[in-house]
Amino acid sequence: MNPSEGINLQHQSIQTARQARKSAKQHLSKAIYDTPEYWNISQVILGLEDTIKDLLWQRRSETLSSQAHILEQAKREYLRQKEGREERRQSAIRREERYKQRAKVLSLSNTNNRATLRAAYADLFLSVQGKICRDKQNDFIESIKAAYGSKQIGNQRTYCNVLTGGWHMRQYFVAAHIFPLSYGQQAMDNIFGKEAHGEINTARNGLFLPSEFEQAFDAYKVVIVPHGSTTSQLREWQVILLDHPGLKEVPVCGITFGQLHKKRLIFPTESRPRTRYLYFRFILAILSYYCPRKPEDSVNTKLLDAMIPQLTRAWDSEGSYMAAT
Repeated sequence: MNPSEGINLQHQSIQTARQARKSAKQHLSKAIYDTPEYWNISQVILGLEDTIKDLLWQRRSETLSSQAHILEQAKREYLRQKEGREERRQSAIRREERYKQRAKVLSLSNTNNRATLRAAYADLFLSVQGKICRDKQNDFIESIKAAYGSKQIGNQRTYCNVLTGGWHMRQYFVAAHIFPLSYGQQAMDNIFGKEAHGEINTARNGLFLPSEFEQAFDAYKVVIVPHGSTTSQLREWQVILLDHPGLKEVPVCGITFGQLHKKRLIFPTESRPRTRYLYFRFILAILSYYCPRKPEDSVNTKLLDAMIPQLTRAWDSEGSYMAAT
């Protein structure tokens, strides 16, 4: 094969892979988010992107063969992008497995053996931790904006930081789910009853949180619990730091996590998240501390042991947070 034939064959291979990727993306746009089909197609797309980038790199490395310094820089960037695609592929595989596990648990929802159902949910909650893609969550974001309002400062629209009472532009915050989005609306319905239907992507299940705080909240290193009387009509809330050794001196919002400990949240309106979802989040945090999934995640629970009685009393209520079983 002469050089020109090789170049033509390479070009055809790139075009074929690009057409296949375009077709796969069209199928992805029609797939239901967070289903096995969705994550399977995502993996196909990432595989095709790998093929395209490998072919392009092969062609580019040949043209840069006489420019060692530029070639080395280009190679590092090529490998960096390849590593990023592999991370995304592994994430898609994990999400596909998570969906299957969640579907298995939800299939038990009609069982008469409530102990079996509770055990299955507990295992699901402990295994499904971490981020989930928040694409297509515009309705969720708009619900939070409507509930907690905004303030015009100069020519900028700003939103309240409930940790400090300060006002910041939207990009300062993450729209955080309290009952994790990864568990799905059906799991929420099973746990809290019919009143919870449709609330997973509403302000009743969300807050705008500064990104550095949201990361700790997402990892169950901080929780939000009642502050003061639980019988008052307008419930107040406070931050409780669970991971004192790891976070006490870490900066957040111009102060430290240690200074946020037991600090009352400042809401700009009378809207509040539902108590039941914050209570559930608290339970998940306690589970994650006492039942670590990996040995390296184990922590000294002595401080938490001392806090448990006070934290438990904070949730005193005449009602029920979860559906009767």
